[in-house]
Amino acid sequence: MKALLILSPYGCLPKDKSFQDRCKNIERLVEKFKELEEPVFVLSKIRDSEGDSIKVYTPQDGNYVFLRKDVDAFFMSGLEKQLRTMGVNEIVICGISLDKSGLFTAISGYDRGFKVTVIKDAVAALNYEYFTMDKDLLEETIFKLLGFTNIDTVTLEDFLLGA
Repeated sequence: MKALLILSPYGCLPKDKSFQDRCKNIERLVEKFKELEEPVFVLSKIRDSEGDSIKVYTPQDGNYVFLRKDVDAFFMSGLEKQLRTMGVNEIVICGISLDKSGLFTAISGYDRGFKVTVIKDAVAALNYEYFTMDKDLLEETIFKLLGFTNIDTVTLEDFLLGA
Protein backbone atom coordinates (compact mmCIF):
# COMPACT_ATOMS: atom_id res chain seq x y z
CA MET A 1 0.00 0.00 0.00
CA LYS A 2 1.14 3.55 -0.77
CA ALA A 3 0.72 6.68 1.33
CA LEU A 4 1.04 10.28 0.21
CA LEU A 5 3.06 12.56 2.50
CA ILE A 6 2.42 16.29 2.06
CA LEU A 7 5.25 18.21 3.66
CA SER A 8 3.86 21.53 4.67
CA PRO A 9 5.35 23.93 7.17
CA TYR A 10 2.08 24.55 9.03
CA GLY A 11 -0.58 22.55 7.21
CA CYS A 12 -0.70 25.18 4.51
CA LEU A 13 1.05 26.03 1.27
CA PRO A 14 2.41 29.47 0.35
CA LYS A 15 0.65 31.92 -1.95
CA ASP A 16 3.93 32.35 -3.84
CA LYS A 17 2.96 32.49 -7.53
CA SER A 18 5.88 30.30 -8.56
CA PHE A 19 4.44 27.49 -6.43
CA GLN A 20 0.89 27.56 -7.82
CA ASP A 21 1.49 24.88 -10.49
CA ARG A 22 3.08 22.65 -7.88
CA CYS A 23 0.04 23.18 -5.65
CA LYS A 24 -2.22 22.05 -8.49
CA ASN A 25 -0.08 18.92 -8.85
CA ILE A 26 -0.38 18.25 -5.12
CA GLU A 27 -4.15 18.54 -5.45
CA ARG A 28 -4.07 16.01 -8.31
CA LEU A 29 -2.05 13.65 -6.13
CA VAL A 30 -4.53 14.02 -3.26
CA GLU A 31 -7.41 13.26 -5.63
CA LYS A 32 -5.62 10.18 -7.01
CA PHE A 33 -4.84 8.80 -3.56
CA LYS A 34 -8.43 9.35 -2.42
CA GLU A 35 -9.69 7.65 -5.58
CA LEU A 36 -7.45 4.66 -4.82
CA GLU A 37 -8.50 4.80 -1.15
CA GLU A 38 -4.90 5.19 -0.05
CA PRO A 39 -3.97 7.40 2.90
CA VAL A 40 -2.86 11.03 2.68
CA PHE A 41 -0.74 12.45 5.49
CA VAL A 42 -0.14 16.14 6.14
CA LEU A 43 3.07 16.63 8.07
CA SER A 44 3.00 20.10 9.59
CA LYS A 45 5.70 21.74 11.59
CA ILE A 46 4.62 22.99 15.00
CA ARG A 47 4.33 26.76 15.29
CA ASP A 48 2.60 29.53 17.20
CA SER A 49 0.95 31.86 14.67
CA GLU A 50 -1.19 31.67 11.54
CA GLY A 51 0.32 32.16 8.10
CA ASP A 52 -0.64 33.21 4.62
CA SER A 53 -1.83 30.23 2.61
CA ILE A 54 -3.78 29.12 -0.40
CA LYS A 55 -4.84 25.74 0.97
CA VAL A 56 -5.03 24.44 4.51
CA TYR A 57 -5.07 20.68 4.83
CA THR A 58 -7.26 19.34 7.61
CA PRO A 59 -8.70 16.00 8.73
CA GLN A 60 -11.96 17.02 7.01
CA ASP A 61 -10.12 16.47 3.71
CA GLY A 62 -9.85 12.79 4.66
CA ASN A 63 -6.20 13.22 5.56
CA TYR A 64 -4.15 12.30 8.60
CA VAL A 65 -2.44 15.32 10.15
CA PHE A 66 0.77 14.81 12.09
CA LEU A 67 2.78 17.49 13.82
CA ARG A 68 6.49 17.14 13.28
CA LYS A 69 9.14 18.54 15.56
CA ASP A 70 12.03 18.40 13.12
CA VAL A 71 12.90 18.51 9.43
CA ASP A 72 12.62 14.71 9.41
CA ALA A 73 8.88 13.98 9.48
CA PHE A 74 9.58 10.59 11.06
CA PHE A 75 11.41 12.05 14.07
CA MET A 76 9.24 11.69 17.21
CA SER A 77 5.99 12.12 15.25
CA GLY A 78 4.39 8.66 15.39
CA LEU A 79 4.35 8.59 11.58
CA GLU A 80 6.29 5.36 11.15
CA LYS A 81 4.08 3.49 13.63
CA GLN A 82 0.91 4.68 11.86
CA LEU A 83 2.26 3.76 8.41
CA ARG A 84 3.29 0.27 9.57
CA THR A 85 -0.07 -0.29 11.33
CA MET A 86 -1.84 0.55 8.07
CA GLY A 87 0.39 -1.78 6.04
CA VAL A 88 2.05 1.01 4.06
CA ASN A 89 5.30 -0.02 2.37
CA GLU A 90 5.67 2.87 -0.10
CA ILE A 91 5.63 6.60 0.56
CA VAL A 92 5.18 9.34 -2.01
CA ILE A 93 6.50 12.76 -1.03
CA CYS A 94 5.26 16.16 -2.17
CA GLY A 95 5.04 19.64 -0.63
CA ILE A 96 7.48 22.36 0.21
CA SER A 97 10.90 22.65 1.80
CA LEU A 98 12.48 20.05 -0.48
CA ASP A 99 15.84 21.40 0.66
CA LYS A 100 15.03 20.59 4.27
CA SER A 101 12.11 18.36 5.23
CA GLY A 102 11.73 16.79 1.77
CA LEU A 103 15.34 15.65 1.63
CA PHE A 104 15.52 14.44 5.24
CA THR A 105 12.12 12.72 5.20
CA ALA A 106 12.92 10.92 1.95
CA ILE A 107 16.23 9.63 3.30
CA SER A 108 14.71 8.74 6.68
CA GLY A 109 11.86 6.84 5.01
CA TYR A 110 14.34 4.97 2.83
CA ASP A 111 16.42 4.15 5.93
CA ARG A 112 13.30 2.69 7.55
CA GLY A 113 12.75 0.33 4.63
CA PHE A 114 9.99 2.16 2.76
CA LYS A 115 10.04 2.48 -1.01
CA VAL A 116 10.27 6.24 -1.50
CA THR A 117 9.17 8.36 -4.45
CA VAL A 118 9.55 12.15 -4.62
CA ILE A 119 7.30 13.92 -7.14
CA LYS A 120 9.60 16.44 -8.80
CA ASP A 121 6.93 18.87 -9.97
CA ALA A 122 5.00 18.73 -6.68
CA VAL A 123 7.85 19.82 -4.38
CA ALA A 124 9.78 23.07 -4.03
CA ALA A 125 12.95 24.26 -2.37
CA LEU A 126 12.26 27.44 -0.42
CA ASN A 127 15.66 28.26 1.04
CA TYR A 128 17.66 28.56 -2.17
CA GLU A 129 18.90 32.05 -1.23
CA TYR A 130 20.52 30.57 1.89
CA PHE A 131 22.48 28.20 -0.35
CA THR A 132 23.21 31.09 -2.77
CA MET A 133 21.86 28.98 -5.61
CA ASP A 134 19.21 29.35 -8.24
CA LYS A 135 15.99 27.62 -7.12
CA ASP A 136 15.91 25.22 -10.09
CA LEU A 137 19.60 24.35 -9.69
CA LEU A 138 19.13 23.59 -5.99
CA GLU A 139 16.15 21.34 -6.73
CA GLU A 140 18.00 19.45 -9.47
CA THR A 141 21.00 19.02 -7.15
CA ILE A 142 18.76 17.49 -4.48
CA PHE A 143 17.15 15.17 -7.05
CA LYS A 144 20.64 14.02 -8.09
CA LEU A 145 21.60 13.41 -4.46
CA LEU A 146 18.48 11.33 -3.93
CA GLY A 147 19.33 9.45 -7.13
CA PHE A 148 22.41 7.96 -5.45
CA THR A 149 20.00 5.78 -3.45
CA ASN A 150 16.98 3.83 -4.58
CA ILE A 151 14.76 6.86 -3.98
CA ASP A 152 12.79 7.59 -7.14
CA THR A 153 12.33 11.16 -8.35
CA VAL A 154 9.67 11.35 -11.04
CA THR A 155 7.26 13.85 -12.55
CA LEU A 156 3.59 13.73 -11.64
CA GLU A 157 2.62 12.43 -15.09
CA ASP A 158 5.17 9.60 -14.90
CA PHE A 159 3.94 8.70 -11.42
CA LEU A 160 0.28 8.69 -12.49
CA LEU A 161 1.10 6.43 -15.45
CA GLY A 162 2.58 3.88 -13.07
CA ALA A 163 0.16 4.35 -10.15
